Amino acid sequence: MAHLLDQVSSYFSPVFVEHISQKLNEDPNAIFHSIKGMAATLLSAVIHESENPDRNQKIYDLLKTETPETLPDLETLIDTGNLAHNDPRDAGGHLITLVFGNKTQAVFNSIAAFSGAGTETVSSLSGVVGAVVVRVLGKIQSREQLTSPGFFNLLHQDHAKISSATPAQALALLNIAPPASPTAPEKEHTDQNWVTALLALVVLALAMMWMAKNC
Repeated sequence: MAHLLDQVSSYFSPVFVEHISQKLNEDPNAIFHSIKGMAATLLSAVIHESENPDRNQKIYDLLKTETPETLPDLETLIDTGNLAHNDPRDAGGHLITLVFGNKTQAVFNSIAAFSGAGTETVSSLSGVVGAVVVRVLGKIQSREQLTSPGFFNLLHQDHAKISSATPAQALALLNIAPPASPTAPEKEHTDQNWVTALLALVVLALAMMWMAKNC
């Protein structure tokens, strides 16, 4: 299975980012990082809440019943009113409310700070990103035909990569542990090198003392 964050990101082309940046009067780089930050945060929250017995079945059922069959041109969903029927942003909004809860606005603020975009821009993008996340996860659920535990175990395979792409402030707000530091094994390896070098010096010194004594 392709990396979840890559699957979501594939829906947002550079052309989309450029057009939306013009539409919302934002820097394209800020739009790009808003989308990536929102997608990573939402996926991290889904995986985190899957360990909550009061939430995981609700998430599973939402994906099963609200995943849109298709998505319209995503540009048409930015800063527009609700569609007449089956607006995919509704499903995205339901998922966001389910996993962010009363911290939704604080999470949006953290993504705005991370991306450099305005909070209103992040809010405008959230429904679209949420709709795409629902679409991606719902397709996996339908294709794999897994029970709730099996489905969430599959998502957990991407947990480390997704959390490493999630803004640190958003992780803290949602009480999600940050990814393990990749520098720890290197430090252990360095410490072992110092011990090996020290032992070599001790052996060399003993050998020199023995040679001096016996010459």
